Amino acid sequence: MDRARSVSESQLDKSKKVSTQVKRTRRASVSCTTPTRLTISTVKPTKSLTRRRPASEMKKSRKSNLSSNDDDFQPIKAKPNHKKVPVSSKPPASRSSSESESDAELPVKRKASTQPPTKNTPGPKTYSKRVFKPSVAPRAKLLPANVDPLTEAQQRLHVSAVPSSLPCREEEFAEIFGYVESKLQEGTGGCFYISGVPGTGKTATVMEVIRYLKDNNDDYPDFNFYSMNGMRLTSPEQAYVEMWSQLTKEKATPEHAMKLLDTRFNTKAPKRISTIFLVDELDMLCNKKQSVLYNIFDWPSKPHGKLIVLAIANTMDLPERVMINRVSSRLGLTRQTFQPYTHTQLQTIVASRLEGLEVFKQDAIQLVARKVASLSGDARRALDICRRATEMAESMGQSMIGVVHVTKAHQEMFSSPKILAIRSCTKYEQLLLKVMVSEFHRTGVEETTVGAIFREMQTCLRTEGVETMSMPGTVAMVARLAATRLLLSEHMKHGLETKLRLNVATEEINFALKSQEEGG
Repeated sequence: MDRARSVSESQLDKSKKVSTQVKRTRRASVSCTTPTRLTISTVKPTKSLTRRRPASEMKKSRKSNLSSNDDDFQPIKAKPNHKKVPVSSKPPASRSSSESESDAELPVKRKASTQPPTKNTPGPKTYSKRVFKPSVAPRAKLLPANVDPLTEAQQRLHVSAVPSSLPCREEEFAEIFGYVESKLQEGTGGCFYISGVPGTGKTATVMEVIRYLKDNNDDYPDFNFYSMNGMRLTSPEQAYVEMWSQLTKEKATPEHAMKLLDTRFNTKAPKRISTIFLVDELDMLCNKKQSVLYNIFDWPSKPHGKLIVLAIANTMDLPERVMINRVSSRLGLTRQTFQPYTHTQLQTIVASRLEGLEVFKQDAIQLVARKVASLSGDARRALDICRRATEMAESMGQSMIGVVHVTKAHQEMFSSPKILAIRSCTKYEQLLLKVMVSEFHRTGVEETTVGAIFREMQTCLRTEGVETMSMPGTVAMVARLAATRLLLSEHMKHGLETKLRLNVATEEINFALKSQEEGG
């Protein structure tokens, strides 16, 4: 009996062991990174009670899951069909229906309590670059297609307006064009020096030559054109930086740029095309050793450089007066001088701008041309006077511009506060301004020193038989003119080497002093 009872008990224990199982469960409130606990439960048909946690705690637990660095578990998002996705590669043998219901409800609750899940892509985040396109605000009222004759005349007479032709400079155009064309055909380099007073069409003629060559590029060899203005450079050495930047679109220091340019023009390159470089305001590139001018004029003489330099300055004899011998010899003797416009040429220029418009009387244009030709021969000044006369006639409601409008515009333009200040100066101060103007025309450089002005003043006073001035008196007079802003002066601590510069145009000084002499 005892043996039979022990056998039955052992069979009962085996059946219990079969009915019981070891399973791994996961609670919704426990993080996926925490170790699971082993529970021994008996499968019962009754529904087990599960404890649900608030949505806020579930959100926190999900954030902790995402921030964990464990590689053995990856959270799986709920799909729209809410299918059960196994967590591990080895799923448990069996699970209760209650646990499967709780697991199935969990993703639904998360989706309802939080924002819609976003797709997480592995790897670093990439941001698309925003492109800003500046635009101009549209006009409130569009410009009319057909404007009245006075408005069209103002547009044509503006200095920035580009005319269809360049009158009265046919000979100069032919000289420059012939020189450039011959150098392009030969494949060599050279220097061409162009001089003339301001406003005589030097730069405009050169640009017209380049435009003609580009329009007829099939008949002439290819070339590259670059331009540089000495007035826009802070120092003469910056010319190297500007040239290298335009040639290669790269930046460099002045010393390094000079070496790179020297290497470029001394190196043989069979496929290199000719380069035309326009250097305007050449007198601004003068320094003590004149090394900048020497290099700019020496590079065109290199056999492999293929560099053509067109140099423009305001003084005809600048190479002889300012440049040293080794620089002027590199420049050569190929030169072109632009003479000031005569009254006939100025009248032709204004008439060509107003072609097809009958708003100016012929005697009005002739009066403007004669007045400007007697002062400077600057075509820009004549265009400005005519444009101002047009504005006056428009304000008066008149359609024709006559001598009265031109006279008023001329008086208004030459009655500025600077001209009135020049007329109110003493005789010695006016003589000092005259000396500075003569120094500018003599040297071609718009700067001078106190010592040079003092020496020229003494010469002029002795020639006219007037009592000379002392050095302290001359310095005090310079200080007064600098205080009125007629002159620009450095600090007087430099003594006789203090640099001076006119703050008014030379033609304004000539006009103010000439009209005062005529008035008696």
